[in-house]
Amino acid sequence: MNLISSQSLSQEDSKGLFEIIQELIKHDMSEDDLTYAYFALGKLCSNLKKFKESFEYHHSGNRLKRRQIEFNIGSHVDYLSRIKEIFSAAFIECRKSWGSNSEIPIFIFGMPRSGTTLVEQILASHPNVYGAGELLFLPQIDKNLASVLKVNAHYPECLNFLDEQTAHAIADLYSKSTKETAGSSKDYMRITDKNPFNYYHLGLISLLFPKASFIHCKRHPLDTCLSTFRNLQAGLISPTI
Repeated sequence: MNLISSQSLSQEDSKGLFEIIQELIKHDMSEDDLTYAYFALGKLCSNLKKFKESFEYHHSGNRLKRRQIEFNIGSHVDYLSRIKEIFSAAFIECRKSWGSNSEIPIFIFGMPRSGTTLVEQILASHPNVYGAGELLFLPQIDKNLASVLKVNAHYPECLNFLDEQTAHAIADLYSKSTKETAGSSKDYMRITDKNPFNYYHLGLISLLFPKASFIHCKRHPLDTCLSTFRNLQAGLISPTI
């Protein structure tokens, strides 16, 4: 897949690899391998300007991938609605003085394939900025916060039990974690975190780091959807709902 994703493949190489993979899928393959094969064939067809066939192969790969994912749109909408309900104007107003004074974090968020990686690369080209990639600390907080607060309420309702001291402690723990990721060889002035699923926790992040920078990457919806459709999203994790 990494080889085929290369933009330097010639037409001859693309045709040769296409024929090889077509032969491979005639034999028994695991569902995972077949998924990768379909996406590879889709990319090769695109290289060969066979766009109809490219779409069909990507469609087959996406259908196989979808069978491996447990997703309920109703539960997802409910989760987002509960987050919106928790972060009311009154909730934010009562807690606006909380959080860390650190200006080090830069949170880059947006839909997958919306340009978050490119934005991070641009920022990280500055010698005082470290590109930390997709950190897992905050996207996993919904799994851990209730136990930290020692309450039975699920996330995000458990945020009603968050106090200022605990908010500071979480912010300090995040800061320590990101500095360890950046390493001790240099004291960076800014550190980026571009995990797309930080989107779910922007209210909490702004409470923890009110002086941090937030960059929302937006791309035309059709471009975003087509790019997602054509790229196997193997590394994405979903929040606990």
